[in-house]
Amino acid sequence: MFGLPGQTLQEWQYDINMAIDLGVEHISAYSLMIEEGTPLYHLKSKGEIKETDDETYNIMYSMLVDQMRQAGYEHYEISNFARKGYHSCHNSNYWNGTPYIGVGAGAHSYHIVSRSWNVEDIWEYIDSIRKGRIPSKTEELSLMDRYNDIVTTTMRTSTGILLTDIEQQFGKQYLDYLLRMSQRWIHNDCLALKNNRIHLTYKGVVISDTIMSDLIMLP
Repeated sequence: MFGLPGQTLQEWQYDINMAIDLGVEHISAYSLMIEEGTPLYHLKSKGEIKETDDETYNIMYSMLVDQMRQAGYEHYEISNFARKGYHSCHNSNYWNGTPYIGVGAGAHSYHIVSRSWNVEDIWEYIDSIRKGRIPSKTEELSLMDRYNDIVTTTMRTSTGILLTDIEQQFGKQYLDYLLRMSQRWIHNDCLALKNNRIHLTYKGVVISDTIMSDLIMLP
């Protein structure tokens, strides 16, 4: 994890070196997000700690990407790096839109046209299961919801979005929208269109949230 309060570039460099020296097949690296209601958020509110500024965050991320690639890791998703053949099968299912079933209290499931989530209270969950009932809520997904899910998950990967999939699943209207909204990012070298796929470039990865928010469709 990087972007910790007070973390220096030198400390982050040490962490990267240590991770590479371990020789592991897969490395995930995420920037710290200070969530409301947490002890860190309380310290931040009191002025006792400061969040890492965007410039330092971008430098840290660039250091990570450059050195992971130099060490032979494939940068196959925004926050994930792996030796060849060691991509995370579990997480790749989320990014590729594969249906899954969540079992247990608070678990989420995805069924392409809907998603559901179980009650979080463990005792309520156990009691319901004993009575033969799955205590969950379901949300039906519109065509627009499903398109937006694809943009915000698949676009995180190095392979990006296959345009024929968009047309087959959602129709020409959605394909035209994606291509139209992508043009300025392609022009600015933040997105690339190659082999019928559109994906983030090295430059675009750093501002991926901004790009994806531009590509989703609003009601």
